[in-house]
Amino acid sequence: MYKVIRVRENRSSMPGPVELGAASAVMNEMASAGWSLHSVAVHEESRITDLYLTFVM
Repeated sequence: MYKVIRVRENRSSMPGPVELGAASAVMNEMASAGWSLHSVAVHEESRITDLYLTFVM
């Protein structure tokens, strides 16, 4: 069974890597429920980064 979750991260005005606060929380929650991270797709636009996290059980 697969489950895909989109997580939206807002970038600050400072250049640099995206901080994965919300994505990290989702990954921890899914791991606690027995799901394993299978893949990550990234879509960046302006100051928004959408992460598509695919989990497998």
